Amino acid sequence: MRVAVLGHYPMDKNNIIGGVSAVTWRLADALSKLPDVEVHALTFVQGLEASRHEVCGRVYEHYVPSNRTLGGLTFYSVDRRRLSKVLREIKPDIIHIHGSTHYPPCVWGSGIPWIMTPHGMIAKEAKMRSTLRGKLRSPLEAWYEKRAYKVAHDIIFCNDYVLSCVRPYTRARAYKVANALDDSYFNIPNREVPGSILFVGWLTPRKGVLYLVQAASILKERGVKFRISFVGKTVEADYHASLLDCVDKSHLHDYIEWLDTVEEQRLKELYGECSLLVLPSLEESLPTVLVQAMAAGKPCVGTDSAGIPYVIRDGKTGFLAEYGNPTSLADKIQLLLEDRELRASMGRAGREVAEAEYSAPEVARTHLEVYRKVIECWRS
Repeated sequence: MRVAVLGHYPMDKNNIIGGVSAVTWRLADALSKLPDVEVHALTFVQGLEASRHEVCGRVYEHYVPSNRTLGGLTFYSVDRRRLSKVLREIKPDIIHIHGSTHYPPCVWGSGIPWIMTPHGMIAKEAKMRSTLRGKLRSPLEAWYEKRAYKVAHDIIFCNDYVLSCVRPYTRARAYKVANALDDSYFNIPNREVPGSILFVGWLTPRKGVLYLVQAASILKERGVKFRISFVGKTVEADYHASLLDCVDKSHLHDYIEWLDTVEEQRLKELYGECSLLVLPSLEESLPTVLVQAMAAGKPCVGTDSAGIPYVIRDGKTGFLAEYGNPTSLADKIQLLLEDRELRASMGRAGREVAEAEYSAPEVARTHLEVYRKVIECWRS
C-alpha cells in the first residue's frame, strides 16, 4: 500500500516545533516499517523556492513551496496545484491529512481515497487569539475547518473529546485511533532534579501559561522549593510581556527560566531531569507533551478542560486542576513536589498507559487497518 501523509512535517528532526509535526513524523516513520507499506510525507514550506524530495529512513519526504499570501482567499489555488502535481507523480492508494484548514482543499477533487485527522478546533481556539493577524485569519480558517468536516467521508479522532466537538459538523465515518509516540521517550533515563517543573508548549493564552506563573507565586509564598523551565516559542508579544510583568512583580526570577525552543535531545534530557510536567491549557485535543512525559515516567498536572482529562487519569497518572485557578494548580503541584513516592507511583502508572495506548508500532498497525477499510468503502 502506498500512503501519502499530508500535514505539518518537520524538515529538521532535531528541532520539531509543535505537536502536529511530531505526530505526523512519528506516524510516517512507524508506517514505513510495516511490511508492504510505502510512505510519502508531503508538507508545505514557506520561503522554499522549489520543491525538495528527500528520503529519511524509509520515508519519502516531499517539501512543497507554499504561497500563503492571500492563499485562504483564493482557496489556496497556487498551493493546490503544486501539491496535486506531486500527488499525481506519487499515485498513492490513500491520502491521510493531518489538520483541517490548509491541506483538505488540496485533495477534495483528486479522486483518491482520503481520510483526515483533526488536531485541535480552530473555531474554539480562535477565541483565544490576541493578535490582530490571528483575529483576522480566524473566521476564514474556521470556515475551511467546517467545510472540511462537511466534505470528509472518513475522519480519525484521537479521543472522544475531539469526536464530540466535530460530530455536529460531519456525517463522516468515525475511527478512534491515538496519536503515535516516538518510542525513544520510553528510554529516557530518570535523572530527576528535585523541585524541577517542566512546561512545554507555545507561550500563548490558550496554553494558560500566565496561570502557571501565578501558581509559582503562590508556591513561593508557601515556601515550596521549585524551579520551572518554560520550553516554547513566543508568538504573541503582548502576552509574553504580561508574563514577564508577573514574574517581575512576584520576584520570581530565581524560580523561572525561559528556554525558548530546544533541540529534541535537550528536550528529552529535560524530561529526565524534571519532577513533573505541567500543562494548564484551556483547549487541547491530545497533547503530545503529556504523553511524552508519561512515557518518560513522569507525573503530570493538567487542567480539567478539553482533551486533557482524556490523557491524564486524575489521581493515577497525575492530577487535574481547575482551569484558570492558580491556587488549584499550585495545590496539585505542591502535592507532587512534596511526596516522592507519589511521584514515582504516578510516573509508573503513566508509563504503563503510554505503552498500552500510544506505542508507535501498534498505532501504525491500527492506522493501516483503518486505511484498508477506507479504501474498500471508496471502491464500493
